[in-house]
Amino acid sequence: QARAPTGDARCDDDRQPRVRLRGRLLLVIPAPLPPDRSLPMSTTTAATVRPARPDDLPRVEALLTASALPLDGVSEAFAHFVVAEHDGALVGVAGLEVCCDNALLRSVAVAGDWRSRGLGRQLVTTAIAQAESRGIRALYLLTTTAEHYFPSFGFTPIARDAVPADVRATREF
Repeated sequence: QARAPTGDARCDDDRQPRVRLRGRLLLVIPAPLPPDRSLPMSTTTAATVRPARPDDLPRVEALLTASALPLDGVSEAFAHFVVAEHDGALVGVAGLEVCCDNALLRSVAVAGDWRSRGLGRQLVTTAIAQAESRGIRALYLLTTTAEHYFPSFGFTPIARDAVPADVRATREF
């Protein structure tokens, strides 16, 4: 099964079939690890996860700002974002910044009153599935605050300089 063209001529010449990302989820930790902070988690949510629409951008930017996450590159990568909504309120977001055969998982945020309810897990799982369906060969993540959360999805720590140049060139990275 071939992947759809990305619109980036550097990437469209050598399309590979869909691959599973298991074993290629890579966590980049640029700061020293803080002490372990285990969070309780429930898998119950009543929010709907769906692809982001252009009119979601202002609400996504507000949630990212409230979560102290950067906005650089969000609008350019927004076509690869998913959001969670409940009763018309945007309560969560996760995005991919696609770089040829690699991608950066970015902008994962959940509104404060929706945390520890499984919504973040649902958003990340959806983003990983989206990366797999696009044929992404490796998915990277840069975090300074959630390095103990993401290994539960299969992410493994690597050095920042081991990340491919196309991912290091993203605005988020």
